[in-house]
Amino acid sequence: MRKRKYQFRMFGGLYLTTDGKTIPISSLVGKQLIALLTYLICNYKQSVSKEKIIDIFWPDSENPSNALKFAIHRLRKALGNVVGLPDVEMIVTTANGYQFNPAISVELDTEVFEKTVLEANSEENFELYRKAVDLYYGDFLEGVDIEWVLTDRGYYRSIFVQICNTLAGRYLQESKIEEAVDICERGLDADELDETLIHTYLISLLKAKRYNFAKSYFDAIKKIYKKKVGVPFESLAQGQSFSQLVARIAIEGDEQTIADTIESAMLPNSSSIAPMIVDNDVFNELCIYTMRNAERYHTKDYVVTVRIEAAREKRKRIMMQLLNILKVSLRKTDVVTRAGDSEICLLVRLSDESDVKILYSRIDSRLSESVGEANYTLTYAIKPLA
Repeated sequence: MRKRKYQFRMFGGLYLTTDGKTIPISSLVGKQLIALLTYLICNYKQSVSKEKIIDIFWPDSENPSNALKFAIHRLRKALGNVVGLPDVEMIVTTANGYQFNPAISVELDTEVFEKTVLEANSEENFELYRKAVDLYYGDFLEGVDIEWVLTDRGYYRSIFVQICNTLAGRYLQESKIEEAVDICERGLDADELDETLIHTYLISLLKAKRYNFAKSYFDAIKKIYKKKVGVPFESLAQGQSFSQLVARIAIEGDEQTIADTIESAMLPNSSSIAPMIVDNDVFNELCIYTMRNAERYHTKDYVVTVRIEAAREKRKRIMMQLLNILKVSLRKTDVVTRAGDSEICLLVRLSDESDVKILYSRIDSRLSESVGEANYTLTYAIKPLA
């Protein structure tokens, strides 16, 4: 006689599929009984001694033998009351303990998951990795929080998150951005604090041009990390601020789109034609990229450092006026950053150094007209990026 086949799904709860019907056992049987049943199911190939079961479930009980006997009675009764469950004894008594009925053919999603991952690892087969991800419906025995379950849950979760990291990295390499976003979200549902997944997720969102959401997520995860881990997100292994991530994505793209990318990410609702005003991190990233590619694109780029010398109480006002002048004097492709309370750095592309001097003269003249007082000195220094 052919054995009846029971397919158990333990990811996301406990479900049984047999004869084409799926039964949500975890919602029909109490949590402690589910934990006991699942333990026997996971050890279906052998009998489990009473002593071992007691050690796991009733280590501090004054009368553990009676507690076990009563639990088995309740479990059998509860399973007998489940509508749609085949009329067959699941738990049988053995010489030294209990066993899931060996007359039943068992298939566990956890075993299929582990087997698929092992095959994927040995063959570096990304289709098998994806298959393993699709087997993971949620945490192992979700909602049951006893020690042996928590241990196994952490084990399966760590494997799942590792697979998600592997797939996300591969999707990014292949420019499958939406797939990378999706797999990161699935991994982060399992472990919201995995720093590699967080970093990959942010990069994926930026490459997908979902700038508003990326910035909101970055701000949220910073707060979560500070609260749950106790350290700023930027201090971790990936160690980049949001602006640095934006610069990285920009410089990995086409050179002509850098300014647009940064502006869209940092000022997602802006339609400005003014120069980009960024922080020092982004400015330095762009300078490195520009210098690296100057020969390739035959461009002439310069860093111009403009310095204001004035009394402290007047310097701030003059600095703000200078920034306003730069907004109307420079192009959208130019970049501006404040290097301190008295210096501003510009990254500009011009024909030669004489054009830089012309630009400075224009800025100096407009600032003089705006300030209307001879109570400051404006100086500049030019550094070619080559």
